[in-house]
Amino acid sequence: KYFDSQLSWHTIRWVDNMAHRLGSCTSGGATDGDIRISDRIRPWPAYVIDYIVAHELAHRKYPNHSPEFWEYLSRYPQTERARGFIEGVAYAQGMDPDSLI
Repeated sequence: KYFDSQLSWHTIRWVDNMAHRLGSCTSGGATDGDIRISDRIRPWPAYVIDYIVAHELAHRKYPNHSPEFWEYLSRYPQTERARGFIEGVAYAQGMDPDSLI
């Protein structure tokens, strides 16, 4: 929706084995395009979950957190709000928010 149908993925699923990260996306091989979202965030607001999915989808085009990646991800209209939520959660847990995503 936000990326003009430019991105593809294989699966998006909840997983229960992510201790710290909120999501991940594979690139290459048999699992290419598998996006996994930590089930720890199920109770979080939908706009934050959508942001995590958008973040992982953006990695399909930009594998690292380059300036181009962040510009591309900003197409998701709730980016700043979602990042603020994640930063608040990270602060409350004594964690670096950048280590979560």
